[in-house]
Amino acid sequence: MSKWLLFFGFMFVCSGFLMPLGAIMIAWYFATNLLKNSTIVEKQEHKIREMKMDDYSKESIEEMK
Repeated sequence: MSKWLLFFGFMFVCSGFLMPLGAIMIAWYFATNLLKNSTIVEKQEHKIREMKMDDYSKESIEEMK
């Protein structure tokens, strides 16, 4: 659905008559896309911070020494 939002947003911007609606649709697409990507990165960083030495295998611990 989000790709369609971007597509129609650009179509409306290019039409001239529906330019404000198109600009809002494009801004909405990029805002939701950025928020979705930032939450994924935060979850990954939180997961990395939560890891303990016990979570690694013995081989991995030996390689890190």
